[in-house]
Amino acid sequence: MSPHRPRNPLFADGPRRWWPDVVMVTALLAITALLWWPSPLVVLDVVIRDHVEADQPGWALEIAAVFKFLGLPTLQAIVCTYLALCCARHHRSIRPLLPVGATWLLMAGTKELQRLSDRVFPHWPDCPPRCPDTDTGPEGAAFFAGQGFDAFPSGHSIATATWFGLAVWLLPRLGVAWRWALAVTPSVLLTAGQTYLGYHWATDSVGGILLGVLLSRTVRRFPWDTVPLGPLDLLERHIPGGPGRRGQSAHRSFSRTSVSAARRLSASASLPSTTAPIRNRPEVSEP
Repeated sequence: MSPHRPRNPLFADGPRRWWPDVVMVTALLAITALLWWPSPLVVLDVVIRDHVEADQPGWALEIAAVFKFLGLPTLQAIVCTYLALCCARHHRSIRPLLPVGATWLLMAGTKELQRLSDRVFPHWPDCPPRCPDTDTGPEGAAFFAGQGFDAFPSGHSIATATWFGLAVWLLPRLGVAWRWALAVTPSVLLTAGQTYLGYHWATDSVGGILLGVLLSRTVRRFPWDTVPLGPLDLLERHIPGGPGRRGQSAHRSFSRTSVSAARRLSASASLPSTTAPIRNRPEVSEP
């Protein structure tokens, strides 16, 4: 922790190094390039899907369904927004809401990105185990197969990596071990669940996690605690107990103290003296 960091910070420390971002962008671009044609990576996706389908007991499907439940984007967004509201109330500031609002906008844009891939799903829930009119082999599982699906990258994986990463960042006093556990474990469980159920190819989940972590790091790197609020500064100043209110309260308290002190001095100056003057006594000569 920086020695100049305040005792009660709004956020945890943001990312400082750029090389992890470069590595993740390179990996995401490499995966994307290998999915444009029936490459060995696409064949690996199909092999994983077929191997998982070979033996799926009921209890394993139920566990996988629970894991997939962790990736509900709307639920994650609502929970993270509620957490930001709690932080805003605790700090008496609207700044914890700013990164959450920015994340809402970023997540809305990722849906359009998914439509560009035109990649089929391993399964389609409405017609298990496979839709009869779709090709889910190596040829059909590549990009631009013309089947009108949007499997890559996984939207659930993007949301899980983004929202959980943002949530632990909103809790600066959370321990490092808990922070890593809460940021990584949901994405791992979600990947296992939706790959086992056939909702996404394995590379869909990996690509979604990479993109989600990049989005989360971008949001957390921005200086939300010092950025000028602009028109929102008026709202910040009128929050009960907020920075503006605290300054006004301190000014009013100082003014009241000064006025009270002045009145006491004025009253003491106008009071008559209660000490009687000492008269000169006549000197008595000794006999």
